[in-house]
Amino acid sequence: RQFDPNALVALRRANTRFDVMSEMSNIVAPMLYVLCSTDNLFPAAFGPERSDWFRSHGVNVEFFELDSPHKHRGPLLDWAKWDDVLSKFLAENN
Repeated sequence: RQFDPNALVALRRANTRFDVMSEMSNIVAPMLYVLCSTDNLFPAAFGPERSDWFRSHGVNVEFFELDSPHKHRGPLLDWAKWDDVLSKFLAENN
């Protein structure tokens, strides 16, 4: 019913061992970048700047800021608030 804590350990190890930033230009799939307005780990204010950075590396990215009180878990808990955005994104990139 909750996120498995062991998954956090695996994600942390991957984050410290793999430099994903140097691999951004290898992304070929379109990306929908969703950040939550109250997220203190990945603030939504980073969205436009980070999206521009992705684009500068050839990534086709669309940014969406989700208004939710649920912080980092907002996109998961308030999925219904952005399901239309995801549906449109998938329809346009299928």
